[in-house]
Amino acid sequence: MSERFHIIITGDSGRSTSLQVSKKKFYFTTAFTFCFIIAICVLNYFTIGSFYSKKLLSKKVDKLQMKLDQSETALGNYISEITHLKQQLDQEIAALEYERETLLANQSAEIAQLKQQHGQVIAALEFKHETLIADQKVAFDLKNTTLQLDNIKIVSSAVNDLNERSELIESVMETIGIRLKKAKAQQNSGGPFIPDKELSYDNLLRQVDDYLETIRTIPLGRPVGGRISSPFG
Repeated sequence: MSERFHIIITGDSGRSTSLQVSKKKFYFTTAFTFCFIIAICVLNYFTIGSFYSKKLLSKKVDKLQMKLDQSETALGNYISEITHLKQQLDQEIAALEYERETLLANQSAEIAQLKQQHGQVIAALEFKHETLIADQKVAFDLKNTTLQLDNIKIVSSAVNDLNERSELIESVMETIGIRLKKAKAQQNSGGPFIPDKELSYDNLLRQVDDYLETIRTIPLGRPVGGRISSPFG
């Protein structure tokens, strides 16, 4: 068996070329070429796979970067919005604090005004009450004075009536020759520890009227001279 391959190459001109290749070299070359092709394919596979992987990874990185940028933008917007809301909240708090202080000041002023008005009303009521008490006292004193004057008038009238009746009784007694003993006037009667004697002028007047009525019914006169004829005197 031949250990060589014979390769004949014929052209259009009719000339032919013969090549002789050793089977061992052919097999070795074929195996080497096959292995080389396989190695190149494997290398290309890994190279292309790495390229595509890198490309996919780059796309993913770009997407992640874009998402990160969007997130940073959204975060910046959120931070800006939060800052704006915080400023608004601070302004509202300041406005509410100012309104609260204003309300407190107004309430304090109203309370002070109400206290002043209340004090004025109390002072006016106290003045009115004192004036009313003074007026009532004056009216009471005036009424008391009027009553005292009326009592004095009544007492004076009663004393005059008693004097008139007393004079009448004295004149009758003098007519019949009886002298009346006049009691001494008691002065400086009464005191802080000795109560003054209260006289009932109505009873005295009634008693004097009874005396006068009795005197009118009795025929009184001076006794006549002569002998007493009656055994009864």
